[in-house]
Amino acid sequence: PDHHLIINSGLIEASKNESALSGVIVHEIAHMELRHVMKKLVKELGISAVLSISTGGAGSEMIKEVVKLISSSAYDRKLETEADLKGVDYLINAGIDPFPFADFMETIAEKEKDNPSYFQWISTHPESIERAKNIRKHAKTEGKKYQAILHPETWQILIQTLKDQ
Repeated sequence: PDHHLIINSGLIEASKNESALSGVIVHEIAHMELRHVMKKLVKELGISAVLSISTGGAGSEMIKEVVKLISSSAYDRKLETEADLKGVDYLINAGIDPFPFADFMETIAEKEKDNPSYFQWISTHPESIERAKNIRKHAKTEGKKYQAILHPETWQILIQTLKDQ
């Protein structure tokens, strides 16, 4: 809620290049700019209040948690998609190639493929492969020129420095 973003070294190391990392960063900035954290808090508190009133407290804790989980997952997926697309807009406006962000999502999808299918039902995030497709579709920019933020050699030095620590 107070516009703080913390980036850990694991995220940097998991990114193939600075454009992929930029995609994740602008996704998080989009969450902040679109006030998703506050919207989620208001929604969660509202559901809890309604359920407490309607159930009178009897066995309401478990009911509250199940209803919150089911309704929250769909809501969260909508916010994640919105942040992905807004992040792509930020990247394009900054002249940064958005396609490595989609590649990053595909890398995550590759790691998710062994997860049981029921995880998607309760997940707060859309499937990563769908996110990658949506990012690519939204990023279609014919003839757009992008420039690297860092020289590839500088990126490798950064990654090696992180690994050496």
